[in-house]
Amino acid sequence: MAAALPSSTEQPGRPWNLTAEQEHKLKDFWSLMFKYFDGKQPDQLEEEEEEKSATPRGGGRFSWLRGKSVEKSENEVNNEDKYHLGKGFKKIIAELPPSELRSTTYSMVKCHHPDTLVLRYLRARKWNVSNALVMLFASLRWRVREMRVDQILERGELGYLQDGNEEFMEQCRSHKSVIAGRDNFGRPYVIGRPRFHYPKNQAPNIMNEYILLILETTNLLLGETEDQGSILFDMTGFGLSNMDYASVKFMIACLEAHYPEVLGTLLIHNAPWIFQGIWKIINPWIDPVVARKIQFTNTTADLEKFIPLNQLPAREFENGGNENAPWDYIEPDPQENAKMKDFATRDRFLADREKLYDEFENLTREWIDGKDVNHQRKEVAKKLNRNYWQLDPYIRARGLYDRIGWIKPRPLFGETTI
Repeated sequence: MAAALPSSTEQPGRPWNLTAEQEHKLKDFWSLMFKYFDGKQPDQLEEEEEEKSATPRGGGRFSWLRGKSVEKSENEVNNEDKYHLGKGFKKIIAELPPSELRSTTYSMVKCHHPDTLVLRYLRARKWNVSNALVMLFASLRWRVREMRVDQILERGELGYLQDGNEEFMEQCRSHKSVIAGRDNFGRPYVIGRPRFHYPKNQAPNIMNEYILLILETTNLLLGETEDQGSILFDMTGFGLSNMDYASVKFMIACLEAHYPEVLGTLLIHNAPWIFQGIWKIINPWIDPVVARKIQFTNTTADLEKFIPLNQLPAREFENGGNENAPWDYIEPDPQENAKMKDFATRDRFLADREKLYDEFENLTREWIDGKDVNHQRKEVAKKLNRNYWQLDPYIRARGLYDRIGWIKPRPLFGETTI
């Protein structure tokens, strides 16, 4: 039986319940990130640190930038840097100019408080500011240079359809994964049904893009208190022909390295005996922090400990009461992305957003310096939230969950309206 979890509002390390030490770490993170936004280079920062502290070269706060460990064992470093995120840190800084580091960071904020994004990386790296920054900047590069996440969102389902990409559209129509409802903590959960997945039916990059679209869509369903999502893999009918190790590896990497602290609980339900051998292969790939969030269930009563009956799909689970899960895919409307062609309105909202970024950044710099302006920062975060929902239809193609009305503006913590 799973251990009792704190309610969503009691989860530690969130913008509204930081300890004094955690707030200090948050300020340190913003301060360090601003230095890179301002064009500083790793070597410059290390030299500045050495001058302040008179620390011999190689032992300062920024020695990690050269890939050396001063105080930690090799095993500790390997565990913290499983995906070699720090190894190419200088390359990332050289490849992404300060303006792109800044714009990509803020683009990841979307409808949330900017602190929410930063705190995810701090919690994932156990409040080590330097490690958290390396992790975030590696995610920035991954998003803009490798996966081009924003381009996937701009293209959307209609774009794939119009391009004749039947492999991608088959993912949408196959019922292999659906955002089905909310768990016991109000977190959105995705139900995956591997029995409908055959690795040979689509190229790996298509599956990766589909996974990213699901992750990004779920992100828009998160609130400030329900700031995580859960996954339910219903293994009913699973066979060896459904097993896709490449997609599993990609999903693990996403959740651990690029969407940290987004996973609430991962349920593996009704796994057949053949999955035991597969699990022995997969389990070592998973970070212990993520592994602790995985639970195996066998009955509906087991699932009810994590997901209420009225949120379990009626057609899939005994006594399930959710009749609204979108099993039947609704095809895109050719006109549903018309606002994306209105560049004038888009640019007006983008210009407003840039001003809000500047205002938030200026207030954050004052806050770091000790001024009592955190309330003003929160007010600007609320404006960013409102602005995002105005901007959203001009930069993101509509999807299934827009068509059924599930994606809609959600206010920040403490607010009842946008």
